[in-house]
Amino acid sequence: MAERITARKKQAMEMRRRIQETALDLFDREGFENVSVEEIAQAAGCSVGNIYHYFKSKDELAIQLTQHVDEAYQVLEQAYLADTDRSGREKLLDFVGRSLEISVGDEVLYKAFIHGLRYPEQGVLKGSEKRVYYRLLGELVDLCRREGSIRQELITAEVVEELVTLHRGMLFEWRIYEGGFPLAQRGRRMAEHLLEKIGDKGNTPLTLDGQGWSMKYNLLWDKVLGLGLMPESFYAAETASYLPRINTYGLPLDSRADYTKSDWICWTARMADDAAVRTALIAPIAKELRETTSRVPFSDWYDTKTGRYVAFIARSVQGGIFALML
Repeated sequence: MAERITARKKQAMEMRRRIQETALDLFDREGFENVSVEEIAQAAGCSVGNIYHYFKSKDELAIQLTQHVDEAYQVLEQAYLADTDRSGREKLLDFVGRSLEISVGDEVLYKAFIHGLRYPEQGVLKGSEKRVYYRLLGELVDLCRREGSIRQELITAEVVEELVTLHRGMLFEWRIYEGGFPLAQRGRRMAEHLLEKIGDKGNTPLTLDGQGWSMKYNLLWDKVLGLGLMPESFYAAETASYLPRINTYGLPLDSRADYTKSDWICWTARMADDAAVRTALIAPIAKELRETTSRVPFSDWYDTKTGRYVAFIARSVQGGIFALML
């Protein structure tokens, strides 16, 4: 759970930031060993006692540079926790891009990164699950696993490690080329490639040649009637694999086009035992009903990106939306 930032804490954070920013400037110019606490206080415009209020020593000041790094991500953490509209995969990709922007856009943060490279023994760049950046990455990876966009058997810590390595590698590359490419855009693209490699392959193919995917809505009756044609593990993996494919107004019927059938989405949702998966599948239907610009009775065939109906209105097949009650 993200900690709420009060006005008093914000003021303390700003003072700590000013001291650290000043210290980093001095460390960069004079070298860490050649700078005294008195010099830091004078340059920061505060008393030596004020510095010791926040830091026990100059060494601790350097070590606690990690707190400034963490504070830069607290606002993002709160925003992601409050965001219920986007998928975990989209949040994770967004975080990869935005964290890179923060790393080079915030002067203190970037200097802290460089300082951590120069003085690795101080642990500024070392990972810890208690740090906001690592904790948030872990939360987003876990969310991706729950929604089915990465494989269930993957270890969260290992995926986080790969993403951190990607982040730092992109910073090095960007520095080498003197900012000659769009950092956030390239970082996000590389993260997409990584997620493709570790993505959940649970969805069975649409065709015998293994190309494409589709909703397996007709298997509802195996599930409801208990025929045992497919194992329970199939339904969990199959329905979870649909979540990254959901568009603004629903899950397409298959990979060939963006249209869907609202009744068959409800059939498919009934196949999921996970309530969160069911909600994720059916919520876009309600969104389409509220926002569609098509002034026709409830259509079962509509476009999942525009929300406009394709054909068919007020058909009896819409009784299929009650499949969730079976």
